[in-house]
This record gives sequence, C-alpha cells and structure tokens, in this order.
Amino acid sequence: MRLSLKHAIVNALICFSILFLAVSSRAEENAIQALQYYFDLLSSENYESAAMLWSPAAQERSSRFRINYTDIPIRVDATSPVVRNLPTMRYHITPAAKQAVSLEDNGRVMQMEYSSIVSDQLVRWPYYAERQGEYYQFIYPQDFYTAAWPIVESKYFRIHAHPDKQVYLNPAALEEADRFVERLCDSLKIDKAVRATMAGSRIEYFFCDSDSTVAVITGQRTKGMLDLASNDIISADFPHFHEVAHLLINISLKEIPLQTLPLLREGFAVREGGRWGKRATALLDLGVYLYKEKLVELDSILTAEAFESSAGADIAYPVAGLFVSYVIEKATLPGFWKLYRELSFTDLTLDTLGHLAIRRKLVAATGVADWNAMLEDFSAYLDRVSDAVAVARAGNADGTKEVANGGNFKVSQSKEWVCFEFKGDTGAVHGNMLFQKDARLAGGRSHLFEEQYGLGQTFEGYRYGVRFDQNEAGLYDYATNELVAKYIWGINPSADYFDETNRVIRIRFRAELLKNVFARKPAMQLLAM
Repeated sequence: MRLSLKHAIVNALICFSILFLAVSSRAEENAIQALQYYFDLLSSENYESAAMLWSPAAQERSSRFRINYTDIPIRVDATSPVVRNLPTMRYHITPAAKQAVSLEDNGRVMQMEYSSIVSDQLVRWPYYAERQGEYYQFIYPQDFYTAAWPIVESKYFRIHAHPDKQVYLNPAALEEADRFVERLCDSLKIDKAVRATMAGSRIEYFFCDSDSTVAVITGQRTKGMLDLASNDIISADFPHFHEVAHLLINISLKEIPLQTLPLLREGFAVREGGRWGKRATALLDLGVYLYKEKLVELDSILTAEAFESSAGADIAYPVAGLFVSYVIEKATLPGFWKLYRELSFTDLTLDTLGHLAIRRKLVAATGVADWNAMLEDFSAYLDRVSDAVAVARAGNADGTKEVANGGNFKVSQSKEWVCFEFKGDTGAVHGNMLFQKDARLAGGRSHLFEEQYGLGQTFEGYRYGVRFDQNEAGLYDYATNELVAKYIWGINPSADYFDETNRVIRIRFRAELLKNVFARKPAMQLLAM
C-alpha cells in the first residue's frame, strides 16, 4: 500500500527527530564524558594532560602574559572553584555534570554546569566544550558568544566589538586606551620586552552591548570585569581603564595568589583607572567627602565580605583609592606591593580573614603605632591632600585671564584653574557647554553623549562638555565616555556657585584636566540639557 504524501512527510519528520535526538544524546554524553575525564585528570594530579583538553587558543591566551597564580594547578582554568580548591573539591567532582545543553543544533558547542553541595554550600560552575572531530575541547564562553563580532585593533588591544558598539570605537578612544597602558607600564616599571609582547599579541577586549551580555558571558551582571583565567577584559564600556589596571598589575607582579584583599586590589585600580565611566580625578575628590562625612569608614570596607557588601552602592571605591595612595606615601611603592602580596591568597583564607588580622598588616606596613593612630594619620593625610585632590570647585579663581566670551557664557583661565561662567535670563539656569572639536571624532558617536541626549541631538565631534544646572556641574570627556570632575552643591555648598540675583553659575576645574585646550580658541557650542 502506497503512503500518502502527508504520511510520508510525517514519517520523515519522525525519523529525523529520532536521528536528531540520537545525535543530541550522543553529543551530550560525549561532552559530559570529556568533563568527567578532565576532572579525573585533575584529581590524579595529571595537570599537563588536563590542560591539553583545552583548546589551543584558550591555552595560549591564559599563558600570554606569563602571569602565574600561586598554587593554582592549571592556569587555563584558574577561576573555576574546582581548580581553586582542588584538595577539597576532588571528593565532590563525580558526577561532573548531570546534563549538557547544545548551543547549536548540531551539538558542536555544548554547555555543562558542574553543581554540588560542598560543606553545606552550593558550588556551581559552567563549562563550555567545542567538538573537534570526535572529541570535545574546552573553550571560554566569550569565544562562542562573540565569534561573529567584528574586530578592531589598536597598538595594545584587540577589541571584539558587539556589532552595535563598533561605531563607538573612535580613534581618540583607541589612542587614549593605548596611552593609559603606556603610562601605567611606566608607573609599574613593566619592561620593554613585556610591552613588546603586549603590543605583539595584544590584550583581548570584549566590548559588549550591555551588562546583560556581560552576564551571559561571565555569569556576573556587572559593567565589566577582568577574567583572570583568560586575561580577557569583558565589559560594556570602552575604554574600561579600571579593568585594564587590574591586568597590568598582575602582569607587573608576574606571580601572585589569585585573590587579593579588595581594599588594596580595587583601591589601586581606582587610583590609576577610575571606575565605570568615572575618572580617578572625580572619584578621589568624592572620596574625601565620603570619608570626612563618615559615610564610609575604613572598618566598614576592611574585610573582603564588608567591601563587597558596600560595592553595590559604589561608595567603597573612592575611599579605597585614597587609602591606597596613603599607604603608598607611608610605605613607598615597593612596600605597598609587599603588603599587596601579604594580603593575597590562593585558598579560602581571604573569605575568613578578620578585622584584627588585616589591621595588624596595615599598621605594620605604614609604620604607625596602632590602628587608632593609623586612622588619625589617614584623616590628617586627607586634610593635607584635599586641596590637591580637589578638581572641581565653585566660583572663579584669582589671577585669571579671559579666553572666551559668548555673551551668555565666559571662560577664563589661570595657571591652576579653568573657570566657566554661565548666565541665564529667567527660569532655571542649565545647559551643556561643548568645546574642542576633535577631527578623530568627526562622523563618530559617543555613547556618553547619547546617554545625555538620546539620538535627538547630533554628536558633532566635541571632545569635552561642561554640563551644569543650579545644583551641580560636571566636566565630561566624550571620547573616553568619562566623568572627569564633578561639583555637587549638596556635598560642598557654596554661595559662589549660583548667584540667584544675577542668575549666574560659576564653576572651575583644574587646568591640568584640560591641558592646553584653551591655549588656542577652541570651537564651542552651548546646548540645552
């Protein structure tokens, strides 16, 4: 009996489904077997063979800058909780995974999750495997999720840019990113051979469209992070100087335990690279206020747990940056790195390290009598440096010379300050003074500018802007998408800021932030906010 066309199609679909399920089941089984074999090699301390189960690209990237994490048995998988705590975890790694999920219809790339209860704690970690012939090799998730993204290169960076983000990689931002690497390499005394390696192989940078995409890749919803296993930077911001600083610190130190006390680790990165679109200049200025007003106290950010609990509010970082500067002044830079190493750990010690143990280390490094003496000394340090740290203040400065006058705005400059004066007629006084057109930004876009104006206002390639209203004023860099300096009346109230009678705002910023911008009359434009 001949089958109807309908029955033939149904039978074909059934056969295809059975075949697909068989292929999927076989792929899932093979991937799980590969992970179990990998764990068995780790458990038997056959680390060289275990490392070979990773893709050549993953192995190369993990060893690219010759950073060695002390007592981590397999560098390519350094951040996995299985590898980080192998003496304990080797008793909890069977089964390696209960299921594998195909990220493509043909089972080429599989995702597995290790999951187990260890010491009453749930431990979970994803693994990604790509089929090579009959076998699976482990890969980093960013290599799968960003495989089709376009690549843009600078001297030190290979940027895998989400297609929607490539347009924001303007030449000015790329040059600033390279300049930051060179400046920090100078500060950290990273030698020419290492710099040549960095320029030859480059830092892999994954420029995501959102923190949601960062979360898909890393498992953490954050603006950006340095992946310690791969040395890759994965961020929804570019250039994310803070994460670059973390990498360069590790390159400089060469060998270090995997985890460092956040107060020191994050403090140094803030001091050098700011954080999340805020330059160090703006954050350290804010930090003086936060500490003096007791909104943040050292004891409240001392331990790893305490720091992380404050991190969400973004107030721990500015004070940490100031404290690191204080420690460096007291202990010198070599003394600071000695302390940095002493408060770095491979095992779980950092999670249990208490206030007293940390206090003893800090007191010894700074050479003060005791903890209370150090708190007094740190407070005195802030009093002494607060004027130097200040980058935005109300009012005009003495000894200025007028460099621009547009009727409703005036710009004057002294050796130390650039002063802006904005006059309104009636109603609120607010706007954005744009200045210094940069040819490298011509035809480009700035995501910071678009955050402020949306797509209704065309970005015309101005490098800087002073955005102001009656409550605050900020200096912004639209090439690097950073807040450079900020004055907030509620934090530092002054009658010099807003003259209500004459409807005039007066604000000044450190001249060093704008270098020689006003040495020649730059193009300027005043926009409404």
